[in-house]
Amino acid sequence: MRAAGADIGRVKRTDRELGAVTSLGALMDCWRREHRAEQPQHYRLYANVQVNSCSFVKDGILSPRRYWALQAPAKRYLFISKEANISMDGEESWCGKGFWLREVAAGSCPQTNFSRRLGMLYSAAVSGDFARPDKSGSLLPEIAFMNLNKRGGASRCCWHTLRCYTQKYAGYICREIELIGPQVIVCCGGGVQNLLEQYVGADALRPYTVLSVYHPSYRCADEKHLAKLHDRLLARGLCR
Repeated sequence: MRAAGADIGRVKRTDRELGAVTSLGALMDCWRREHRAEQPQHYRLYANVQVNSCSFVKDGILSPRRYWALQAPAKRYLFISKEANISMDGEESWCGKGFWLREVAAGSCPQTNFSRRLGMLYSAAVSGDFARPDKSGSLLPEIAFMNLNKRGGASRCCWHTLRCYTQKYAGYICREIELIGPQVIVCCGGGVQNLLEQYVGADALRPYTVLSVYHPSYRCADEKHLAKLHDRLLARGLCR
């Protein structure tokens, strides 16, 4: 039986051990092993029963060459969402393998409304043009993207699962952010910023500008998504 509000603790890997992991690829490999090692009776306390406990969805920097080539005053943007919807194909990503959004940015996987809006929001943020942002996706390779829950989920997020997962893997989430090294973190969807502040910690987030917007798949006009981002950036003094 699932224990409501169960305190499942954190993965027993020290900050020093995680700090010794120096690449996103190595971190993803280690994180995947943690999934496989998790005991079924413990996993069932917070599991989304539609998802295999060993499932793992990669994420990170879409194009390291373009991301690290950004020069001041340009800022590196990391978009953070809750979890990938893998309920349609049951695979490791929406495209069936690897890091789906990277495949979209490389042109080997088709755009979706989610990826199009990510590119649109980033374009508006860096250009300051919220009336006519680039919606082609040409700037998508310049961003980084991650989900809190690396197992993935269904079309509707289970809050209990997401909260417990974020609590358990908070050290990994923090280390991934450190390795990505953004200046601005954009939390996509309600609750993401609160989970980060609660489990990763306000001190760990202090080096970054953190703001929250609608989830890119939220069904409203592009103009409403852009207005939300514009308001958040204005409040932080990042645009006019």
